Amino acid sequence: PTRRSSDLHVIMEKVCKFAKLDLFMVKPYLKKYMLLLFAVSIPVIITTKNIYMMSFIAMFYGVIMVSYPFALSEKNNIENFYGTLSLKKRNIVNGRYIFTLGTMIFFTILSYIIMIVGNVILKQGLEYSELLFVLVTGFFMSLILVSLQLPAYFKLGYTKGKIFTYVPFFVIAIGVPLLGSLMGESTEKFKAIAAYIENNPVMVSIFLILCGLLIFEISNIVSQRLYINRTA
Repeated sequence: PTRRSSDLHVIMEKVCKFAKLDLFMVKPYLKKYMLLLFAVSIPVIITTKNIYMMSFIAMFYGVIMVSYPFALSEKNNIENFYGTLSLKKRNIVNGRYIFTLGTMIFFTILSYIIMIVGNVILKQGLEYSELLFVLVTGFFMSLILVSLQLPAYFKLGYTKGKIFTYVPFFVIAIGVPLLGSLMGESTEKFKAIAAYIENNPVMVSIFLILCGLLIFEISNIVSQRLYINRTA
């Protein structure tokens, strides 16, 4: 048991170090994105009078940031460097997924701060239960998007894989209007769902987080298999 515990500690240490390496690579870009997000958010909030929109804008920025380690690794041929670190492919995948999860949490917190600032500017009565649900929904959607994108990057690399990563955005672009039309046809059903969400925001939020993390972990398992079997 002691040896297994020691081996597990070593593996986790390597995985976390790899996640930190990803963070180190994107750190300069992260600062730029933070400044850009704050620069964009204030005019958007003032113009649209919609505080909650920033959650989804921040989600979009976070999803883009997740692709940067793949792009930089491919551009600078860093994958050869990973081999010198005696890192197993499984550890590389786990490390990048930890980095991804941390990135999505960071941008969710950032969107929360921006929405609070927007609420101060607009002086609107902020419903914190609604704010919680919006934040969780944005976090859930971001997990779904990256869960679909990461396996493509691990299997094909950034240049080839990014073509397939556009698919989730097209699905959202087509799905939102379709959902709107379905809502028009089944108004009563959607009203009942909306009423349940409104009356149980915490429970629904927990459910979304758990579902998002489950899908994220399934994506991790798929990425490990794809990356381990990937031909050089």
